[in-house]
Amino acid sequence: MQDFLSQANIPYVTPENGTAFDDIQLSHTGLHKSSQPAIITLPETASQVAAIVKQCITSGQEFIVRGRGHDCHGRYSASGVVSIDLRKLNSVTISSDKTTATIGGGTQALEYLSVLEKHGLYAPSGVCGEIGYTGWCIVGGLGPLSTPYGIGSDQIVGATVVNSRGDLVEADARLLRGLRGGGGCLAVIVELVVKVYPLQEASLQFARIRYDTTGVVRDAVLNLFTNLGNLLDSQTQPVNLSLEAHYTDRGPGRPHFGLDFVWNGARTEECVAWHEMVKNLGPLRPGASDFALGTTTMRSFVAEITSGLPRVVYGKTHSPSIRRYSPQMAAIFADMAAAMPKTCVGGFATHTLRGDSPSCAAGHPDSVSPYRKPLRVVEILGFGVDEDAASECIEWARVSHDRINESDVLLPESYLALTAPDTINLGAIYGSNLQELEKLKREYDPENVFKHSLPKFL
Repeated sequence: MQDFLSQANIPYVTPENGTAFDDIQLSHTGLHKSSQPAIITLPETASQVAAIVKQCITSGQEFIVRGRGHDCHGRYSASGVVSIDLRKLNSVTISSDKTTATIGGGTQALEYLSVLEKHGLYAPSGVCGEIGYTGWCIVGGLGPLSTPYGIGSDQIVGATVVNSRGDLVEADARLLRGLRGGGGCLAVIVELVVKVYPLQEASLQFARIRYDTTGVVRDAVLNLFTNLGNLLDSQTQPVNLSLEAHYTDRGPGRPHFGLDFVWNGARTEECVAWHEMVKNLGPLRPGASDFALGTTTMRSFVAEITSGLPRVVYGKTHSPSIRRYSPQMAAIFADMAAAMPKTCVGGFATHTLRGDSPSCAAGHPDSVSPYRKPLRVVEILGFGVDEDAASECIEWARVSHDRINESDVLLPESYLALTAPDTINLGAIYGSNLQELEKLKREYDPENVFKHSLPKFL
């Protein structure tokens, strides 16, 4: 492989390069030494990606594709294989009518949003700017704009891929169906064409509302989720509004516990009224601001959230889904907060797909995405600051996951990108769409060339 790469002028590194190799292999969740590849290739063009794939097929070498490498379980890497690192494929091109953007397969979400903003545009995204936008789209894609614009998978309108023969081709309609929700198991996506939207004069209204935890943490969390559940059960939430809960403790100091209030559009009377209702769900954290609304953009919002994340973490995640915040779930959240280890730099957060999203309505793009009904994903982050601290955080996350799995509001569809490998149940996640995805797998990758992918087919 090294001779081929040298002759083709494709950059690469191997473990023999020492720290240079480690610097490239490093991800948000560490080096993952147990799944270290034999070589990391660093293609700079789509044709180079195709050449590497074809060479691997010809020589019988297994390979894995890395987008941004943000997967919490290190599934961007595999032991002894050829790693195809797409991070240099990070171009963003806006269409002449400003309705779509063509992005490289390794484009970071925050990079993408930054380019869009310069062109007076924005797009749905997750809240972490370090993730790969392509990866976010192809496994589902939940975020604060999922209600007005739909999930990430539904933003996809075209793709250029390297297929299972190593050829560079445009995705046809059937392959696009599989790419929308089917992850990376069918092809290497070197370019993705996605929808974009005009940036409004007052793009977003945002407040990170934090509640008081100076007393008994369990009581504070129970009170908030009880009141939040009652509010959402009794009121019709506006399409413009995203409300997501979070509990973290990146101390020293009190835990950060609250709701992210995101309103898509100008600050209307309805926006202000909902902001006041949400602030009144519980006692606010003392000694802080009044958590007033601020006008921002999607890029600035994502940048602010991302700036508060730890650089590197160690541990595991889980992502069970629930229907609603029932009294039992409120109690489970309260127990999770009370039991979270002091060494944990993770916590838990929610991500919502509502019934009034276009992704849950008739007429959504053809896909195998399992996320077509209302759900609330509970992202459980069992992260420690180092490997020694990670063990008790992983155990806390496991126990929390098991508690939610016994709740009265559990749904079968966990969120694939955040589901721990040992708990993935593709039948439960994809439901009736799994049969279609398996059929597409047989059509587009009959030899299972893309075996090191998410979802993984053995």
